[in-house]
Amino acid sequence: MTIATKNFGEIEINPADAINFEEGLPGFHENNQFVVLFQEPEEGEPNPISFLQSVDNDELCFVLVDMSNFYPEYAPSIHPFIEKEEFDVATTAIYNIATVFEDMSDTTVNLKAPVLINYDNKQGKQIICQGDEFPIRVKLFQPNEVGEGDE
Repeated sequence: MTIATKNFGEIEINPADAINFEEGLPGFHENNQFVVLFQEPEEGEPNPISFLQSVDNDELCFVLVDMSNFYPEYAPSIHPFIEKEEFDVATTAIYNIATVFEDMSDTTVNLKAPVLINYDNKQGKQIICQGDEFPIRVKLFQPNEVGEGDE
């Protein structure tokens, strides 16, 4: 299947790879089908950056970050959000949405609202962590201690 994207032009995807966000994402409830696009890693290096591209809206693409590469201590509790076995701790990947600026050192990541993706059953969900432990914005390339962001 071919989809149009703002950032990558027309790309081929396997429809079976689409992740269903039953409720959409906050602010984008009408967009339910996404694919995760992975960048080619540098030789011998893991690539913590990927993209969450809407299947139906070519303008809608989020930068996803695997925070384990930047903040190994980041461990939001997903247990309150596991419903109907859609998400399982063992099979659910946790990502965070980044806001990328022209000056990459200004790039921030939302630690308060991680994106959960279960690649086994193709389900996704963005959750909001309760409390003040994780900030909405924290610089990615000049790490603060987790919990000391720029709310």
